[in-house]
Amino acid sequence: MAHRSGEEEDLQAVALFGQDVQGVYDRFSNALDEQNVPHRYYGFNSGGSATEKQKNFLRSLLRKHAGTETAEAIRNYLNCRRMTGDPISFGNVSDAIQALRSLTEDRAT
Repeated sequence: MAHRSGEEEDLQAVALFGQDVQGVYDRFSNALDEQNVPHRYYGFNSGGSATEKQKNFLRSLLRKHAGTETAEAIRNYLNCRRMTGDPISFGNVSDAIQALRSLTEDRAT
């Protein structure tokens, strides 16, 4: 993949997500805060790459909660990371799963 400038990435992000790359990342962070997901440090490189099993579980939760603000913020964030060539890490997936699980718990109460 050819390296793009930050400006090119922002233009593509606006076209795809309606906001620049930082806006997508901020929306993800805000969604985690709204679901009371604590900020954790997973070590070097956010715990390394997420496994396919973790990614598949996250995909199933995203399908289950499709259309919610939290799920769409997570989906846009992960797609934006893919677009910019940033790997999806264990930390990204773990935080996203925790936020989506809290939506399930909210529905149960």
